[in-house]
Parts: sequence; structure tokens; C-alpha cells
Amino acid sequence: MAIIDMFKMEKKSSPSEEVFLTEVGFAEEESAPSPSFKDNLCSFLCVRLFFLVLLGCTIVWFAYALCKTAVYLLLQLCFWKSSAVINARLLKSWLSIKRSFICSVALMLGCLSPSLGIMIACAYFLMFDKSGVEEVVPASLREQFKDLFAQGDCN
Repeated sequence: MAIIDMFKMEKKSSPSEEVFLTEVGFAEEESAPSPSFKDNLCSFLCVRLFFLVLLGCTIVWFAYALCKTAVYLLLQLCFWKSSAVINARLLKSWLSIKRSFICSVALMLGCLSPSLGIMIACAYFLMFDKSGVEEVVPASLREQFKDLFAQGDCN
């Protein structure tokens, strides 16, 4: 799993048999040079720009899902709920509307605070739409979700 335990402790003993606990994992961070203002500004702008591009794509996805739902709703009204195929597609398009709405809200929040936007999206997919992880969540994060699901099933 990609999450690192920052507070992992190691036991070290001295010649007088006393046990000392030392923190592991902070040595690399302390020795690394701090990024410059130019690097911080560039990363800040790039993250916000990519969130805005994703937000634009999500708004297009939301509009497409609304149009698709309207068409299926009209077809359902024309056939008076007699077609199981139309009902199934209407349910899928409604699910697509919910997913695109949550993603757009998360991306709007992500433009202000990326970690908050990611947290909102992950919380939704973990609690309400586990099947949406395969369809919406990027492949780089899917493994972490699968690990979380496996841990939740064991408890």
C-alpha cells in the first residue's frame, strides 16, 4: 500500500540495556532542500489549472448525462414503463448524473483546496458507490481503494 506509516518506531538498545525509541522516516525529509518560491508557485498553478480542466470536462459529462436522462425519460413516458431496457438505461443514466455531480463538486472544492476535494470524492465512492471506483477513480488510486475494501471486509 502506498501510504507510509510516519510514526513507526524502532527499538534501539544501548550498552547499559536501556531501550530507546527513535522515529524512522524523518531523516530523508530533514536533509532534503526546501523547494523555492518559484517551484511552489508553479506547482500551485499547475494543480489548480488541471483541476479546472477536469472540472470543465466534468461539466460537459454532467450536461451529457442530463440530456441522456431526458431522452430516456421521454422514451419511458412514451412506452408507459413497458420496456425493461429503457428502465435499465434510465437507472444507469441517473447513476451517471449522481457521479458527475459528485465529481464536479469535488473538483470545485479541489480548485480551492486539492486535498479537500479529493477527500470529498473518495468519501462518496467509499461510502455510497463502491462500483463507481472502477469506472471513475483513476487507475493509480484503484489499488488503494481495493486494499481499503479488503480491510473493511475482514473486520
